Amino acid sequence: MKIYGSGDIEFKLNNESIKVDNVSSFVEIDTKLFLCLDSSGNNKSDDLLVDFPTIQRGENTITVASDQTITKIEVIPRTIYR
Repeated sequence: MKIYGSGDIEFKLNNESIKVDNVSSFVEIDTKLFLCLDSSGNNKSDDLLVDFPTIQRGENTITVASDQTITKIEVIPRTIYR
């Protein structure tokens, strides 16, 4: 999932609060590899102030408060072919 914004950002995924500090352009949270990277590829896991979120199969709810600087959230699915 890629979250675009700046500053300290917070949003909810399925009623679970997700907080990331010191965002400059975007952060990418990889819930499979347990990585949190900034736009330069630097590790931001120390700025992720919660456990890694879990995206459920099927429908998920993302909520952003109006006072946040988040401009866009992209959910990038992983497809495994066998």
